[in-house]
Amino acid sequence: MASTGERKFVPYIRVKRRNQTLFVDAQPGDTFLSVKEKLGAVFQLPASSIQLWSGLNQKEAKELTDVATLADHDVQNDSVVYMCWKKEQSDQWEELSVTKIDALSGADSGAKAE
Repeated sequence: MASTGERKFVPYIRVKRRNQTLFVDAQPGDTFLSVKEKLGAVFQLPASSIQLWSGLNQKEAKELTDVATLADHDVQNDSVVYMCWKKEQSDQWEELSVTKIDALSGADSGAKAE
C-alpha cells in the first residue's frame, strides 16, 4: 500500500506527429492496436487510419504492427513513437513529419519540419 504523499508510477510513451506530442499511458504488454485505439479516441479516428513507426525515416524505421506489443519492439517508458494518418478520401498515408523547435537564440527562432 502506498504511503501518504507517495505517487503511483504510470509508464507512458510519447507519440509525435507534426507539431503535436501526446503522452499515452502504456504498459509493456500493451499492443500497438490498443495504443492506436487510445489515439483514435483523442483524434476521433478509427485505429485503422493511424500508423505507428519506430522512427521518422519510413525507409529505415519499422512500422509497429497492431499485434505486436511494446515489449516486442523494446519500447520502454518515455520512448518516442511516430504517428501518421491515412489521408482523407484516400488509401494513401501522409508522410511522417515532426516539427523540430530550435532553441531560442537572439532574434532567430522558429520551427522546422523534418
